[in-house]
Amino acid sequence: MLFLFVGFLKRGTEQQVLALRDEFNEHLAQPFPRIALGGVLRDADGRKLGYAAVIEADDRSAVTDYLGRSPYQRDDLYEVARLAKFDQELGSVELSSS
Repeated sequence: MLFLFVGFLKRGTEQQVLALRDEFNEHLAQPFPRIALGGVLRDADGRKLGYAAVIEADDRSAVTDYLGRSPYQRDDLYEVARLAKFDQELGSVELSSS
């Protein structure tokens, strides 16, 4: 199954985000659940607004557990964090062979 996560950072968290960069990258590098597609959300001026990811997992609980271990989630840096099941209808995302 695919899930879409979108997280918008709170204003004024830039220094905290920077301080947690290595820990966040380690979190993203975990093999399960697999991030099929992900990236930074930016405003019209190129400033970081947050993150979005399409995550592949067997069930929603695996994704919520994974997201709960994120240093940004742990330190309450998201103003809005939403997770939804994602039914792909257009384009292509390479899925694992499991």
